[in-house]
Amino acid sequence: MAAAGPAILSAQTNNVRVAVIGVGTRGSHVLRQTMKVPGVSIVAIADINPETLARIGAEVQGGGHTPALYADFRKMLDERKDIDAV
Repeated sequence: MAAAGPAILSAQTNNVRVAVIGVGTRGSHVLRQTMKVPGVSIVAIADINPETLARIGAEVQGGGHTPALYADFRKMLDERKDIDAV
């Protein structure tokens, strides 16, 4: 199945736009590992804890990504039509 991954991307992009919901202990670890994958852009992050959201958002921005930050994942999914994976 992994070999099929690139085939599902549109011809317009070689980049996978990822949103992350929940960036506490486990979620932030998964996020950091995802940031290391070539061709992945973190475009949005949602978390109900404003302190965690701000801290992780700043960390991700420092890593070269420019995510939008959301307190409500439903709003994120409603507004962001450019997300390829969550």
